[in-house]
Amino acid sequence: MPVDTTDYTSARADQFDVELSSSRIHELALNNWLYHSFFVSAGYPVPVVFATPMDAFSEFDRLWALPDSPFLYLRKLPNEAYPSNVRYPLISVNRRGWAFRATQNYSSHVERRWDWPTVDGAQEGLTINNLASVRQERMASAWDFKFEVNHYAMRPDTQALFVQRFFRLLQYSAGQPQAYILTIYPGHNPQVIRTYLDGDVQDVTEKAPGENPMVYQTAFTLVMEGYSYDNDKVTVPTVWRLLSSEAGLAPTTLAQAYQFSFSMGLRQDPTGNEVLMAASPLPPVTLMAGAGSL
Repeated sequence: MPVDTTDYTSARADQFDVELSSSRIHELALNNWLYHSFFVSAGYPVPVVFATPMDAFSEFDRLWALPDSPFLYLRKLPNEAYPSNVRYPLISVNRRGWAFRATQNYSSHVERRWDWPTVDGAQEGLTINNLASVRQERMASAWDFKFEVNHYAMRPDTQALFVQRFFRLLQYSAGQPQAYILTIYPGHNPQVIRTYLDGDVQDVTEKAPGENPMVYQTAFTLVMEGYSYDNDKVTVPTVWRLLSSEAGLAPTTLAQAYQFSFSMGLRQDPTGNEVLMAASPLPPVTLMAGAGSL
């Protein structure tokens, strides 16, 4: 699909794959950071569920009951009983929205030298014509991903320990509490994303729970300054696209470019270039329709 396409019917790489969606990518990064930051006991992360505050415990109970529960590691905790309704310290994450970040946006530009199809000569399907090609993609757009985070505990000292740990994680700040979270973007370089506290850290414990056990609840909002990457790439003739962007060219430069482009990619039979054919190793030669054969 062309980089500058206006064909709305074209299928995109992230159209049906949730793992390529920017929302899911940043959720996983936040989840990983929470697992590495808060612990029930040394080596045992506080379980994290993606649910609204009202559904957090029921979602945890549902996942806990699964044969392949993601929280089976909690069963290895020493001196722990396992009643049918397990209530550990728990963290819930809930999406709160997305906001465009114009000050760090690059999506109006195209990465014109993303990679070269023939860097690895063993790639399947490459032909000699690919030697004159480069892959391009649209640069990333900048978005803020906002998450509501809630921590639940059965004891006030557990809540106090969580809050103190959270303060320490965000203490390296000059004007706004912030942390930097490693984020993996499939097909692109990992980045460390600035994540800041939006608003206050609030104690939202229900002071009169009635017959239910007291649950000490802490709530805050985190904003990740992330990106939405374009996972669709297009292969174009290298030299021709570079020349077409120049305002002025010397006669010799243009003549050399025409000769190179004619012999490498913009003609049916690139084997007319003797210098090229003398190089080794080369991808296989696949001639276009109407060309001669070797």
